[in-house]
Amino acid sequence: MSEGWTIRPATPSDTAGCGRVIFEAFGAVNARHGFESRWLSADFASEFIREFASLPGIYSVVCEHEGSVIGCNFLDERGDVRGIGPTAVAPSAQGSGVGRALMANVLEHAGNGKSVRLLQDSFNMGSMSLYASLGFEVKEPVILMRGKPSEGTGTLLGVRPIREGDLEACSRLCHAVHGFDRERELSDALRLEGRMPLLRVRDGHIVAYTSGFGTFGHAIAVSDEDMRSMICAASRSGQDEIELLLPTRYSEFLQWCLGRGM
Repeated sequence: MSEGWTIRPATPSDTAGCGRVIFEAFGAVNARHGFESRWLSADFASEFIREFASLPGIYSVVCEHEGSVIGCNFLDERGDVRGIGPTAVAPSAQGSGVGRALMANVLEHAGNGKSVRLLQDSFNMGSMSLYASLGFEVKEPVILMRGKPSEGTGTLLGVRPIREGDLEACSRLCHAVHGFDRERELSDALRLEGRMPLLRVRDGHIVAYTSGFGTFGHAIAVSDEDMRSMICAASRSGQDEIELLLPTRYSEFLQWCLGRGM
């Protein structure tokens, strides 16, 4: 593709274009490597972007060419550590510098001195090369786990839905485990349809919580047992499928997930 495209802030009218680009871009790279795409359709991606981009603290940008969206990128500014993605470029525009321009835009918006994270599929060498050239460092490999754990896999003792009054305590737990908090993300999750924020109390203290097991959710726990309890509770409460990103260093927890049918 010849130049002539422009980078600009996204508007609500770009939602369908962003959904189409995300569906096509991720579908193409996944198909090349024999993996199922998490973006089931353009409509599914558009609905996700409509909800995600409307949240306070989400910066959205698109690349436009001849009136059509050919790329998009997002920056989650709700915490001290900014999160990038989803980042997508239409297959017809890949290799033309659009992806680099979209990344440069959100990194400039994040500002110097800010911590920024992103996650990518390990088989996507094109994006890995781009991110490495922009200064990103590989910190940790994670595994996408999916499924509905079999019955009788853990105790539900102390697990309950998160309430507004729990946010400060959950924030302290996140600080203790990771060194920063994600309170605004958790607060938003309480109001999003389809999310199931849970926590676990043990010995009078919150020892685990999740903003929801699924795309763009996060979970924190003091121990494997505490995390297992929340997964079991989410599974037994009617959630069709549990989905989580598991760091590979938690080998015993990985074995537990695999042993329960995930």
